Amino acid sequence: MLKRALELRSSLEAVFLYTEHAEKLARFRISSQGWQRIQQVAEVLEIAHEGQQLLSADRQPTLHLAIPAIEYPMDAWEKLEEGKYKADPEMCSVLKAGIAKLGIYYLEMEKTDAYAIAMILTPYVKMRYLNKWW
Repeated sequence: MLKRALELRSSLEAVFLYTEHAEKLARFRISSQGWQRIQQVAEVLEIAHEGQQLLSADRQPTLHLAIPAIEYPMDAWEKLEEGKYKADPEMCSVLKAGIAKLGIYYLEMEKTDAYAIAMILTPYVKMRYLNKWW
């Protein structure tokens, strides 16, 4: 929804140009800083969406992608936290919360061998990922 709001920003702002709407809707007007924050949050959520999409398949098993699907957003968010948003405590707080939440799921995954076995049994993955990252 944030992505769509960003796409429609000029149209949403155009509504405020009509005097008959401006007064009634004034409290809903988004400042330029607000739009900037929406862009930042959308960027963070897009990373989570990309990780989730790794596990979305209609016709093939995706268990072998579970570890990369958790690690991808964690790594990307850590890079944003240490780089682009280093000077922004609010965004760092959001990123830390996301990393912490995914960390809980990651630790739960370590309690079973199913994920590693699924990776080993997937012909094009085999041991490559585990040898490289674990």
